[in-house]
Amino acid sequence: MLYDDYVLDGPVDHQEIEKCIQWLMGNPWIAVFYLINIPGNKDDVETDFAGFELLPQRGDFKLNSAPAVWRRETLMNFVGDHDDPWTWEYFGSHRTYGSAFQFYCAQAKNQGIFPYSHETGGAIYRGKWVEKVVLPKMMKYGLKIDTAKRGVSDWPPAKGKRTLLWKLRFFLRGFRMIGFGAFVFAYRLIRKRLWVRPT
Repeated sequence: MLYDDYVLDGPVDHQEIEKCIQWLMGNPWIAVFYLINIPGNKDDVETDFAGFELLPQRGDFKLNSAPAVWRRETLMNFVGDHDDPWTWEYFGSHRTYGSAFQFYCAQAKNQGIFPYSHETGGAIYRGKWVEKVVLPKMMKYGLKIDTAKRGVSDWPPAKGKRTLLWKLRFFLRGFRMIGFGAFVFAYRLIRKRLWVRPT
């Protein structure tokens, strides 16, 4: 699975991708190998799949739009009618809780499989082209992209907060996706915002 804003910055490691395909074919309980690292996991724990770590049962972003090698039917079963990429990433992981499938991501030291701008999260930020990612590619390859249609974002972006109305709509989309499970994610977000590290 590859979204169009993950613009390549270098050669793809085809051997690593082939290994992921073979692992999926030989292990029907594995749902996905994400080709990037998802922070917050213990990447020093050894697994049967060199260079990859197992995501926790109730971890965040078990479903996400990062470049990945998916078991196609499993991915389709985790996608619903009311999803969009943003709510799917934030609320969708709830659908995996209790699932027998395992989810793997690349260890931090193994993130060169599909090289792209990790710093910016790709070539698009909040719906706009990230100038430092897209403009060099346009010049290098002679691409004629009308950046006015989507708009251009500086990086790092100006710290603009989401409006309360946007947050309410986002939560309602999550509620339509997973029902009362959306409150679990709202609680986690509030807890993260209010938690103060001890000095």
